[in-house]
Amino acid sequence: MFQAASTMVTGENAQEMITEAIDKLSSQLGSLPIIALTIYTSSKYSQDEVSAIAAKKLGPNIPIVGASTAGEIAQNGPSSTPAISMMMFASDTIKCHATVVTDVTGKETAAGETLANQLLDQTDEPLELVIIHSDGLTVNPSAILKGIKKALPGTPVVGGSAGDDGHYKATQQYFNDTTYNSAVVALAFSGPINFSIGVRHGWSPISGFRTVTKSDGSVVHEIDNKPAIKLYEEFIGEAEVIKLTEVTLAKIALSYPLGMMSPDTHNLLLRAPFYVDKNGSITFGGEVPEGTKVQLMMGNKDQAVDAAEEAGVSAAEELGSKPAAALIFSCHVRDSLYQSRDESKKEILAIQKTIGEDTPLAGFFTYAEQAPIIGTNASIKTCDSENHNETIVTVLMNEKTTS
Repeated sequence: MFQAASTMVTGENAQEMITEAIDKLSSQLGSLPIIALTIYTSSKYSQDEVSAIAAKKLGPNIPIVGASTAGEIAQNGPSSTPAISMMMFASDTIKCHATVVTDVTGKETAAGETLANQLLDQTDEPLELVIIHSDGLTVNPSAILKGIKKALPGTPVVGGSAGDDGHYKATQQYFNDTTYNSAVVALAFSGPINFSIGVRHGWSPISGFRTVTKSDGSVVHEIDNKPAIKLYEEFIGEAEVIKLTEVTLAKIALSYPLGMMSPDTHNLLLRAPFYVDKNGSITFGGEVPEGTKVQLMMGNKDQAVDAAEEAGVSAAEELGSKPAAALIFSCHVRDSLYQSRDESKKEILAIQKTIGEDTPLAGFFTYAEQAPIIGTNASIKTCDSENHNETIVTVLMNEKTTS
């Protein structure tokens, strides 16, 4: 049997909040053995305390992974105040395996491979699904995924990069009783786990394809041998574009991401423009390699909600039965686009229309999302993942049924 329970708590006393939440979740799961806990926390709370409190309550044998967030999500939708969202998994057939790699910045590909090998060392069973959370400011998740792929080719990886409520100063990653920066944590499932993944963004191209002619990681210097900002000026005007030089993640970033052609699947990955320097180079929310074909994209709130519903529908159809758990990783840019948590709630409600409001649900608004890309493989269960921006990822889980 496989079950999950979720909750979201708010307040001032993290010790009481987390302890009472774990008691509540444990009681809902009865005598079924607890196999893991995920915890997603506002940066308001003392980060060093969060996982330490949970680990002290659960004991040393239950893996805990999680991250600081740009907003917490649970069954009632996103929280309008700082909160802690938790999901507890229990099973007598499915197993969880967790690990951490620290000091990752600048060594992401090697760290991803190490992470995967550390998970493989914990079990002789195949790893069916891996959830990762990395530092949302200092770690390149595209390179992490490349490293994981070396050791776990074809294994779906999902997750969200840690946030800090839009402050862009520091993010945290939780593993068991310790809080880290510049790290990546992972939780993997083995055994008869049934899962599905819905991935959508809702933005449409408004330009033809252009070529990135000069870039360095997430910084695009030139597109078609012109300063990168010229593409934005061409379509939305200099008056709007100048705002991106003044405000990190200005309004144009919300509605006009860059669509990046995946060299493997020929589908569009989104990259959110964070800011522009004096030379017209744009820093995006993910790696954009030289030679990549790109398009300027446009979207709005209604399209974003429709995309969330599509992600829920596609995941539910693929799962084929009632989910026991749902994890949602949604880009914080989408949350900013909605302009209020009441509006943000619409995308969670759109997913719940398909999976049911009673399905245990947890997640957070991220600084980047990791998931398979549409079209990667005929089966999303045997495919490689990529790094996304401005995207919503829905992960549904239950136990495989025996025929």
